[in-house]
Amino acid sequence: MSATLEEFTERWTSDTSAWLGSTFSRLRTGGRAALLVGDNMGIDAFDVIVKAAEVVNEGAEGWRIEVLASAKVVEGDGRRPWGKHKRNFRTEHCTLLEKREGGAAK
Repeated sequence: MSATLEEFTERWTSDTSAWLGSTFSRLRTGGRAALLVGDNMGIDAFDVIVKAAEVVNEGAEGWRIEVLASAKVVEGDGRRPWGKHKRNFRTEHCTLLEKREGGAAK
C-alpha cells in the first residue's frame, strides 16, 4: 500500500468515525440507520464502517453502536452497459446499525 493510499484510508476512516458518531449521538436508544457505501481505491467500506463504530464506541458515554446486519453486492461485469460514461463496478455494502444502551464509562 502506498503512503498516499494509507493516508487516504486513515482519512476516510477518521471522517467516517466523525459523521457516524455525530449521527448516532442524536438518535434515541433503539434508533437505527441503514448505510449504503461502496468500496473505493481498494478500501473495504464495510471494514471501515465496523472500525469507525468501534472508535465511536470507545468514546460514547452510555450508548454504543451495534452492527445488526450487513449485505454486499459484488457486480461481475467490469463496466456499466448504459449511459455515455462507463465506470468500473464496485462492491456495495448495506449495513444496518442500531444505537444501544451501554458504552465506555468516563
